[in-house]
This record gives sequence, structure tokens and C-alpha cells, in this order.
Amino acid sequence: MPDASMCWNKDCPLASQCYRHEASGTKPNPYRQTYGDFDFAINDEGEAECENFWDRKEYLGLRE
Repeated sequence: MPDASMCWNKDCPLASQCYRHEASGTKPNPYRQTYGDFDFAINDEGEAECENFWDRKEYLGLRE
């Protein structure tokens, strides 16, 4: 359970890679968890970007 605000943006294309989103496998605290509706944007190259993105693998020190 993270000590961070979780994201509940259901349309985010980064959700499965972001530590803040349940779609990446992060389990929220069932008793007291804060959530934010973080927005993403599509850059000029057509890639999704989010100021609140935490790469799950990097954050947890996982290797590909």
C-alpha cells in the first residue's frame, strides 16, 4: 500500500505502467487512501505524458 495519492483516471494510457494506478498492480490502502484524478496529455510525438507519472518498474527497482 503506497503512501501516495493514487490515480483514478480510467482513460489514462499510462495506467498499467504507473505506480499510482491500480492497473499497474499497486494495491491501495483499503482503509485510508487518497485519490486524484490526474490528467495526461498527448505530446507532439503522439505519446502520453503525465506530470504525476511514477514509473512502476523504476520506483520498485524492477528489471525488465
